[in-house]
Amino acid sequence: MSEDETEEAFCVACGAPDPLSGGRCGRCVRQQVEAVKGTDQPVEIEQCAHCGSFEAGHDIEDAESVVEAVERAAVGSVLIPRELEDLEIGVRTHRRDPSAFDVTVEARGHFDGEVPLEGAAEVPVQVETISCDACSRRHGGYYEAIVQVRYEGDEEVSEEQAGDIAVMIEEEVRAAGRLSGGSSYLLKATPKHGGYDYYFGAKPVAKSVAGRIADMYGGEKTHSTTLAGRKDGEEFHRLTISVRIPRVRPGSVVAFEDEILRIHGRHGNRLVGKTVPEGDGRTIEQRKTDKAQVLEPRLAEVVYAEAGEGQILDPDTFDSVQVKLPIGVEAGDEVEVAKYRGRIVVLGEPGFEA
Repeated sequence: MSEDETEEAFCVACGAPDPLSGGRCGRCVRQQVEAVKGTDQPVEIEQCAHCGSFEAGHDIEDAESVVEAVERAAVGSVLIPRELEDLEIGVRTHRRDPSAFDVTVEARGHFDGEVPLEGAAEVPVQVETISCDACSRRHGGYYEAIVQVRYEGDEEVSEEQAGDIAVMIEEEVRAAGRLSGGSSYLLKATPKHGGYDYYFGAKPVAKSVAGRIADMYGGEKTHSTTLAGRKDGEEFHRLTISVRIPRVRPGSVVAFEDEILRIHGRHGNRLVGKTVPEGDGRTIEQRKTDKAQVLEPRLAEVVYAEAGEGQILDPDTFDSVQVKLPIGVEAGDEVEVAKYRGRIVVLGEPGFEA
């Protein structure tokens, strides 16, 4: 054979010339290859009767409905040739009864990018009802960790703060559940000593929640463990994390060394704030905050305002008091004020820092 000649190729199945790269001609591919093929056995998935979560397997843990879980499990169970390019998959689902589904999985594409193929496979899917590990533990009162939230002194956790913490815990439990397969949960929240005790089914989510509470309110954390019994033949210890929220923290208004300060943040063991109304920067060492007097912001009505100056009504005596006002405040508005040793200063509009 000369260099200019090439050896002619033939289909390995029927002998036809010019086969595809896989060795078969287009006609044999259409006769011998199925675009999609189902398995011989029904597909079974498990759903918790209590929380509705789906057990691991079939890539359905994050499915938002039973139909979505069924369809994803059906698609994951069929066989599709890897040579099928430009693949398109569709599903049609029929629910025979509350726990039995018939799913038709349709596939179309081009074999080796050349021969168009399409087909369908019937996949029966059965949904088994179970009680997941998390719900079994929760209903049995099982918990691994407690997060205790307390304030220094006589201050109590407010309803607003408890609500903010509850929202944050829900976020953390949901995120942890996606990573741990649902083994994380909040068992209960109990008011105690002016604060709350939060009981968690898993230690990692308790640690994460405690860290976020400390960040939210400038608190300090301490850890301790207690022997609670044996689990799988080994000693089992429960974790207790105490978060103590200091009296003076970011957001506080305090009188310190004859100045009124609004605390804005924390750097290490120092609190950072500004004087009111001057706006000069100040820092307070955390160990010296016992010398600071926490002031309760009050609301006062503005009766006159012009170019950053004006008059407000003292919230106690209702006398007119000359004060500096934030830009944009008008007569009739309400502003936050603080009183200290006969002085009254405007902190800013309610909900805003001065």
